[in-house]
Amino acid sequence: IWTNFFLKKFDQQKEKVTEGAPFYWWKRITPPLEFGAMHAILFQMGIIPFTMSRLTIATASNTGLNRFIPFNRSQRIHIHLGYTWFLVVFFSTILFFLFFGLLCANGEEEFCAKFRSEIIITGYLLFATCLAIGGTSYFRNQIPYEIFYGLHHLVFIMYALAIIHTLDFKG
Repeated sequence: IWTNFFLKKFDQQKEKVTEGAPFYWWKRITPPLEFGAMHAILFQMGIIPFTMSRLTIATASNTGLNRFIPFNRSQRIHIHLGYTWFLVVFFSTILFFLFFGLLCANGEEEFCAKFRSEIIITGYLLFATCLAIGGTSYFRNQIPYEIFYGLHHLVFIMYALAIIHTLDFKG
């Protein structure tokens, strides 16, 4: 998924960014990296709930799919997908701020405008929910279970924020 969307955006950037432009390779590589990461994140957000759906897992365990997908290890799959999702979001956010900050600091106003758009607010909220969910997941054996469980319900808010974030309303 990541590679597919990376390559699509990479080809688009080839047409958009003229050779010799300031920060040419940053502008060619970073948007495809972010675009691929975004779609990988959305895909993971789509499959993570299935790893905790007991009825679906129980039903699927009694089908021929059980030979190919280890449904009896769904909790491990859930944890793996969750940590992978967290790391992709975390590093994608850092790359976003490096890229847009660098170009904004060098006077490219269109990149500065992103820091003043409504999409950045939902991005901050998504990152905050990601940190809360990822942090409590990592420390789940050191904190009370109720805190871990309660904060894990932020995923419902995060899903709503992700929908709003991808819509990117333009005034």
